[in-house]
This record gives sequence, C-alpha cells and structure tokens, in this order.
Amino acid sequence: MKPEAQLSCAVREAVELYHLRDRCICFKIQNDLTPGAKTRLPMPAYIAMLKRQGFEPGVADWVFIWQRSIFEERFEVLFIELKIGKNKQSEGQVLFQDWCQKISPDYRVARSIDEVIQIWKEWKLI
Repeated sequence: MKPEAQLSCAVREAVELYHLRDRCICFKIQNDLTPGAKTRLPMPAYIAMLKRQGFEPGVADWVFIWQRSIFEERFEVLFIELKIGKNKQSEGQVLFQDWCQKISPDYRVARSIDEVIQIWKEWKLI
C-alpha cells in the first residue's frame, strides 16, 4: 500500500476512534486517475467520460460536513487533502483549493495523522 493510502487508512481509523460519524458526515473521495484503471478507452477519453459524469479533478481526499450548533441551520464544510513528505498539490488540487477559498469551505493540506487531528481540534470536531 502506498504511503498516502496508509495515511488515509489512519484517518479512517481516527474517524472511528474519535466517533466523528456521531457528529458529522465524513467520507473519502475516490478521485484518483489510476493508470491501471480497467477500461478499454485511452486515458484522455476515459478522463473525458469521467468529467461528463461529474468527476472533478483535484477534489480533496476527505470531506467533513457538520452543523455548527443545534441552534443554527448553518453547516460547516472542511476539505482535507493528504500529502506525504514533500509531495506537492497537483494543478487541479490548487485550483480546487482556490475555489474553496472563494466560496468559504475550509481546505487544508495534512501530511500526517497528527496534522489531521490538529485540524479537527481547531474546528472543535474532537
């Protein structure tokens, strides 16, 4: 398993450990364009087909949605992109981050489970 996949597994385990699903909707976006995808289409045609179906390149790895308080109908949205070591965001990920910043959902990049947990603490999810 690749290191980024291992980090994502650690996030899922922490979601369970901290019972986040009792307080928010959270899920991982499977948004990878795996070169070994089982398709008879060449990669450009495969990407075009996915985009027609709503695929958005660069969407963050994890999404967290929760109600700010029982007295407000406002919901918070947090996107967390997982990166390992010195890996950088792709062009699509930078564009998605810019889009988030324009319309207000928080977007963070985390490089370890400790960073993910710190982000949750900042948002008072745990």
